[in-house]
Amino acid sequence: MLWENGFTREAIACTINKGTPTKLPGRNLIERANKVMANYKFTLKHQSEYASAHDGDPSGNKLEDMLLCVRKKMWLKLRGAKDAAGAAKKPASEFKDMTDDDMPSSYFFTGFMAFILFGPRGICHMRLSCLSADGKGIVLT
Repeated sequence: MLWENGFTREAIACTINKGTPTKLPGRNLIERANKVMANYKFTLKHQSEYASAHDGDPSGNKLEDMLLCVRKKMWLKLRGAKDAAGAAKKPASEFKDMTDDDMPSSYFFTGFMAFILFGPRGICHMRLSCLSADGKGIVLT
């Protein structure tokens, strides 16, 4: 649930089940947070590769371009990911000839919004130590 002033603590801890808000178990929240953090660490790697490749190139230094590049790299990495039951969504052989240009425009990985908000070029201009490569150099302003 999103209210006028943003998310409430109660809304973050709930999911809608058949039209009724239901509290999520604590373990579920921890697993989701861990998945966000794990994916975020990979996005940092892809972001730094992108930044290194476009160092000194003003046209390749736009936030939108970097975010698209990171989404494509993460799609390639996660496309054979397992579903919630632990079974592969599709066999890896189906993805053998696919490239990052085959990524659907609607694809967003778990943790993408955290990367947009708190990443190296995050739009909230604030970094969290739990979402940094080494937990150092974080200054909250």
